[in-house]
Amino acid sequence: MSIQAAQERIDVAKSVHDESIIVDNNHYGPWIYSDKMMQTADRLLAANTYPPAVWDEMIRVRIHELVSNAEYLREYLANWDKAGVTAICYSLFSYAEPYSFATTVREIAHLTYLFDNLPDKFQKILKAEDLVRVKAKKGHGIILYVESTDEFGKNLDNIDFFHELGLRIVQLTYNTRNWVGNGCTERVDDGLSYFGLQVVERLNELHMIVDLSHCGYKTTMDAIANSKDPVVFTHTFAKEVSKHDRGKTDEQLQALSERGGFVGVMLVPHFITSDPHPSLEHFFRHIDYIVKLIGVDHLAIGTDLYPPANLGLSKALDSSNSWMSLGFRPEHRAGESRKTVIESFKDWSDWPNITAGLLSRGYSKDDVNKILGGNFLRVFERIVG
Repeated sequence: MSIQAAQERIDVAKSVHDESIIVDNNHYGPWIYSDKMMQTADRLLAANTYPPAVWDEMIRVRIHELVSNAEYLREYLANWDKAGVTAICYSLFSYAEPYSFATTVREIAHLTYLFDNLPDKFQKILKAEDLVRVKAKKGHGIILYVESTDEFGKNLDNIDFFHELGLRIVQLTYNTRNWVGNGCTERVDDGLSYFGLQVVERLNELHMIVDLSHCGYKTTMDAIANSKDPVVFTHTFAKEVSKHDRGKTDEQLQALSERGGFVGVMLVPHFITSDPHPSLEHFFRHIDYIVKLIGVDHLAIGTDLYPPANLGLSKALDSSNSWMSLGFRPEHRAGESRKTVIESFKDWSDWPNITAGLLSRGYSKDDVNKILGGNFLRVFERIVG
């Protein structure tokens, strides 16, 4: 390829990336450690604080750094702008107390503090038109999202409560069993409970998106069959390409597409491949396989990349069995993925490499636009409004 042809290819990729609405279906945005964050982690670890609780505190400090530390905000926004992402689906998650009512409210409070203090920099996405508006002004959109229904307890009215706070996407289960159904690493999966059926019905009534990424096979198929609206997999991959419990079978992928939903392909290294040297090529294999199976109109991206951890905190988290507490077992290699980087996607700001890679594989500009965020926008507008 000539130098001129190579430059033309780069220019086309940049143009497509810049013009597209891009949604990361599962990510926290740039993760940059400030001095204050590192000092907080070191101080808490030295005091023998439960390591997952240290992560929770660092998330809080991170939000406050964005508001009060101008240099940190500048670096953060520069990283986000380099990624070119329009909006992120922000998982409201506590490492120390996953999916409790109180910690989910706390996470929403943190983001509310961010929205209130930096309204010209960060916008809560409540409707499809908000996403379009954020793209037009080159802003930074955040969609509130939970990866379990545990925070609702057995009270359906709590769904209304979180909807009023801005929650728009709800995953029914994480890895294990709850009142609604079963996760993908649970020993037995017998589908949705009667309460689970009520939860799906209430989510439909409130025009909230049902996510099934971590759900077990029967729970997934049950929810697809019983939801009046399309459902989604915000962050998963093809099980036929990578034999891992977090993946989805051909039958699940086809059932979802027949109802009009989308599949967000993830970038967690040791989930999408068993190769010890993961690269974007492994990610694209899932894209290609799913497109061939169900068509490009049902593809999206949810990177789900873990925040890079400093060495001390990494060791502390590994020793705390935090992955086991979330339903991952050693064979799932969750801890390995947190320590591994993907070739050509070593940082979240490398998002443009996805666009360039899709184009180089022969996907048209329109198809790339759909995968990057167009399909998400279509489903979001249809369900949420």
